[in-house]
Amino acid sequence: MPAYRIALRGHYSVLARICLGLHAYEDALQAAVEMSKVSSSSGQAYVDAAKLLAQSMNAASKDAQLDFARREQIGRQCSARIAVLLRQGLDSNPKLAEKIKSDPELSPLLARSEFRTLLGNLGGTGAERVH
Repeated sequence: MPAYRIALRGHYSVLARICLGLHAYEDALQAAVEMSKVSSSSGQAYVDAAKLLAQSMNAASKDAQLDFARREQIGRQCSARIAVLLRQGLDSNPKLAEKIKSDPELSPLLARSEFRTLLGNLGGTGAERVH
C-alpha cells in the first residue's frame, strides 16, 4: 500500500478521535467512514473504522449531555455502520473473522441481537454452521 494511503487513513483516524473527544459523534462517524474508504488489501481499514465507531457508540451511551433519544439515535447509527463495515472487512478478507471475534472492543457488540446474523457468518463456512 502506498505511504500516502497509510498517512490518509491515519489522519482520518486522528480526526475521528478528536471529534469523539469533542462529543461530535456525527463527525466522528463521518471520519471513520471516510477512513474505511481508504482501501487496504487486508481489509483492516474496515475493522479499524468499526472499532472507532464502537468507541463512539460507547462514549455517546455514557454522555450525560445527551438526552436518551439522542444517545439511542447515535447508537443505532453507529451500530448499523459497524455491521456494514465488518461485513465489508470480512468480504475483503475472511481471515479477519477470528481477529474480529477476539477483539475486546468488537466482541461485546457481536453478542447483541442486531449482530446475530453477522456473528453466524463469523463462525466459518456455511457447511460448518449447518452441523
